[in-house]
Amino acid sequence: MFPLHLELESFMLQYEASEVTGDQMPDQVNVTFSTETKSLTKLNLRRSRHFNLDIPLYTLDTDQEGIFHRHKVKTRPKKDLGFYQDITNKAVFRIQRSSEKSAYKKSKFNLKGEFLLNTSKCLFDSEKKTLKKPWRNMPPKPMSNSRWTASPRPLSTTTFDQYVYNLEILKTTTFHMFDLVRIAPPEEKTVRMNAINNRDMHMKSSGRKSNQSKLRSVPQSRRRRNTVQDYYVDVVAVIDYKRYSKFLAQANYNNFTAMQNILEYYALVFSGVSFS
Repeated sequence: MFPLHLELESFMLQYEASEVTGDQMPDQVNVTFSTETKSLTKLNLRRSRHFNLDIPLYTLDTDQEGIFHRHKVKTRPKKDLGFYQDITNKAVFRIQRSSEKSAYKKSKFNLKGEFLLNTSKCLFDSEKKTLKKPWRNMPPKPMSNSRWTASPRPLSTTTFDQYVYNLEILKTTTFHMFDLVRIAPPEEKTVRMNAINNRDMHMKSSGRKSNQSKLRSVPQSRRRRNTVQDYYVDVVAVIDYKRYSKFLAQANYNNFTAMQNILEYYALVFSGVSFS
């Protein structure tokens, strides 16, 4: 599977967060993506407790004798961070409270994640934004076929801002599995079957057994996989020094912050989000 990222610009963002107490994260965040003329999609994001940020993180190095040493990294979960889902739109988002405040002294949030728009998977990062032009202030028209679900209670915070954002559409090209049984075109199949039938008739007359069943059989590896009902896979991410150096630079060379960012990033990747 080969991903292809196509970037689309000039999308506007509006989100509403449910009421919170203190430094808690909201249980629900409703997000609207729109253009200047219409609303594109609306997401009902609800906080998920299934995302585990307590993923074990280790460093691996060698001493002068070439012996490997493993050390577990101590991390501290953030209270201003939550993972959210909208199952209907196949959306998974990482939402973190921003240090910025809105005009009404309400908290702002940074959003990063993916969702399904029509039949395309879209990637979104609220940090990828540009200032809105002065004439881009008209509210979007509501969608006629919107699947917007009414909130069980009024949401306390509605955030508009002066930015436009980028969406990335992720397109993938898939290839056949190696063990797929290919069906020959009709003309080739007819010739092949005639050849097999003639050979089988010749083998019958000579008393020999045909290998036709072996030629048509499903590969053994595929038969073995088909008999297994459940799979249990341990996922491991190995980060080399070059990749670690990027996280370190983004954290202003604070090792603790870099390790925390690595942990949060791969928690999102393990959930299926396709950020590169």
